[in-house]
Amino acid sequence: MDTGELKAVMKALDIMLDSSLSFERKLGRMLGFVTKSLQSMNGSIMILEDDHVVIKASMKPELIGKRQSLSEDSISIRVFNESKALKTDDFRKNPKLSGLMRRPEENKSAMFISAPIMAQGGPVGVFNVSDKTSKEPYTKKETDTLYKWILRISPFVESAKLTHDLQVGEMKLKKANRMLKKLEDLKRDLVNMVVHDMKNPLSEVSANLRLLEDIDLDDLGKTYLKSASIGTKTLLRMINNVLDISRMEEDSITLKPEPIDVLPLLQEMVEKNRSVFELSELTTQVKALGEQKKLIADRSLIERVLTNLFSNAIEHSPIGGLIMIAAVFPEDRPVVEIRVSDQGRGVPAQDQKNIFKKFYQGGENKIRCGSGLGLSFCDMAVRTHKGKIWVESDTDRGSVFSFDLPLDGFS
Repeated sequence: MDTGELKAVMKALDIMLDSSLSFERKLGRMLGFVTKSLQSMNGSIMILEDDHVVIKASMKPELIGKRQSLSEDSISIRVFNESKALKTDDFRKNPKLSGLMRRPEENKSAMFISAPIMAQGGPVGVFNVSDKTSKEPYTKKETDTLYKWILRISPFVESAKLTHDLQVGEMKLKKANRMLKKLEDLKRDLVNMVVHDMKNPLSEVSANLRLLEDIDLDDLGKTYLKSASIGTKTLLRMINNVLDISRMEEDSITLKPEPIDVLPLLQEMVEKNRSVFELSELTTQVKALGEQKKLIADRSLIERVLTNLFSNAIEHSPIGGLIMIAAVFPEDRPVVEIRVSDQGRGVPAQDQKNIFKKFYQGGENKIRCGSGLGLSFCDMAVRTHKGKIWVESDTDRGSVFSFDLPLDGFS
């Protein structure tokens, strides 16, 4: 490397490492240095952006920002698309080239060199030099000088282009996220409004059904009344799930912790749901394992977690099946683990990791049906108590839904 080349390399490094300069100004400095070295009055550096090449630096400032589509027919576009340099001593003698010149009348001479700026993935731009001050053609040394400069700046251009693409992608992603959040907020507000408006008339229906329980009905009427009451309670539970999930997502739900005797709570909840168990001819067993201790928790939320798990077990249990509910107090951890076991078809392995997500209803076979909100509510309510919930299941061998809660998660 001779002294001239060494100076050129150092000059390129100085320009590229100057953090005070923008990408466009760095290209402008390099262009000025190259055109001066090649005794040329005009030149430009064009960079690929989407499906256009854009003039980022030019000896004619009014051209900066001009765009050419990759489908256009021009010298620069041909050089870019073919990834092959073009050099001529007089474009006027070549009809094919003169027809491609965008403004031939502005060229002070007929000489130019146009070369692609190459990167690993292909061309990323075009370097143009024209209008040599002398009448002598561009020499091989001058042409080589241009090519060497292109080699020096191509990593810089590729890096800058990647940064630009990432910034554009980030802006598009942020815009999409803003739109998605807006739609999500709109959907949540609409759902909450509709669900809230449904709650009052449904509560009236439920109250009227309770009044009918005092009327002397025949067996068929009692069966219909029981079925209607269960359906109404189920719908009210689903409505409350929607409203409370929304509150928990917004972190606006207020917990009311109190001491709870766990085994009596389980027994009480089974009795509250006795009519639903009996309708499906299901048997229940409730037990406690280990030394029983009080749980500090929001009783209302835990009751609804149990109701949702009971409903899930009932829905997927065979007629005459057994549902077992257990409270386990481990000796080595200050938690209580509550289990609800059924003898249903089970949950396929591929569904188990998603079953607690909102609106998830199982894979192709829809193993666990319903609204897809009950288990999601359970998950959020348990996590609000600093606990965790999970399922253990084998297809056709039933499922065990378990959740554990710190005995004093509010200390």
